[in-house]
Amino acid sequence: MSASVPTLSGESVTLRTVVAADRDSYLAHAGGVETIWGFGGGKADAGKKTPEQADRWLGGRPGWMRWAITVDNRHIGTISLHDISEPNQRATLAMGIMRAEDMNKGYGTQAIKLLLAHAFGTMNLHRVDLRVLARNKRAIRAYEKCGFVREGVERDSAFIDGSWYDDVIMSILNHEFSS
Repeated sequence: MSASVPTLSGESVTLRTVVAADRDSYLAHAGGVETIWGFGGGKADAGKKTPEQADRWLGGRPGWMRWAITVDNRHIGTISLHDISEPNQRATLAMGIMRAEDMNKGYGTQAIKLLLAHAFGTMNLHRVDLRVLARNKRAIRAYEKCGFVREGVERDSAFIDGSWYDDVIMSILNHEFSS
C-alpha cells in the first residue's frame, strides 16, 4: 500500500490513506467510460476491472504519496503527489474522480486545495506541477480555480483511439496558492 499519509479534512471532502476496503469501489467504478476518459484512456480501457487490476491499484506505486478522496465516508477517487524532490522542493500532482455522478460537484477542487495546503505548508514545497490532457476541460478548470497556471503544451503526446491529443503542462508556486 501507499506510504502512510496524514488525514486532511475539508468542508465536504476528506483525504485519507487508501485502505483495503477501497478495492471494492475501484472494482465497481474505475472502469466507467467517463472515468477512463478523464484518466486519459480509450474505449478499450473501459469496462469492469479485474481483481488483479484492483490489487495492483491497491498496492500503489513506489515513491507516491496517495490519498483516497472521500465524501460522507464514501471513496470517490484518489489524489497523489509523486516525483517528490526534497532538494528542489517540488512534486507532481495526479488526481481522478471515479464516478460520473461525483463529478461537477466541486469535490475535485476541494481535494486539490487540501492537498496543496499540505504540500506548501507541512511539506514546505515550492512548486507543484501536473500534466492533463487538453481534452479534459473540466479538470483544467478545477486546476485553474486552485491557482494552477498553464506553462505550455506538449503536442501530440497521447495516442488514444486512433487520434493524437496534447498534454497541457500546469504548475502552481507556493506564493501563488491561497486556500
